[in-house]
Amino acid sequence: MSRYKMYRYELAWVGDDRRHLKIWMCETYAPLLKEYFPEIKFDFRDGLKGTCTAILSLTNEEEQAIRNLLDIFKNHVLLKKNEHIDPYFEDELDQCFALDYNLEELPGTNITEYTRYGSLENKAKENKDESARGELVEAFVYLCEKHPLYRKARIVIPIPPNPSKIFHLPMELASELAERTGKKDGSALIRKVKETPRL
Repeated sequence: MSRYKMYRYELAWVGDDRRHLKIWMCETYAPLLKEYFPEIKFDFRDGLKGTCTAILSLTNEEEQAIRNLLDIFKNHVLLKKNEHIDPYFEDELDQCFALDYNLEELPGTNITEYTRYGSLENKAKENKDESARGELVEAFVYLCEKHPLYRKARIVIPIPPNPSKIFHLPMELASELAERTGKKDGSALIRKVKETPRL
């Protein structure tokens, strides 16, 4: 998988209903903005170091919807197919976001530590910490409410566990997420038929 995280964007008024938008990593993110908001004319112009800019005529609601998506791009990790894994997929993966990387290197050191979401995942998985699991569900609910594609999804399906597994965090998260968002819980629709090694 190729991994991307937009570290910055700018969206500011330039008069009346017009906003100036500047995004980084334009090649990756500009097509997504155009895909999710086809009614908005994104006339991007290339800038320096992978940036691009556009002047947009927006309603307040459109601005908020774009800002919500840009915040997702900035705060979460976009996973995309690349040439190494593309042969293993057909049409199963439109777009995938991870809450964050599990680990990060502290600046200027060789020391790695858990990110916020990495720590929550570890606590929820290894210690069955209900508070940590609740925070993860809250983050997924936010993604499902703010992301145009996820908001339209009708079903939540986790990666299934090994047949011998008793506690499987993705099943717990999917069940709670489905309940919170009013989507169907598809946990029973797919299962593993043989054991696979832990990844």
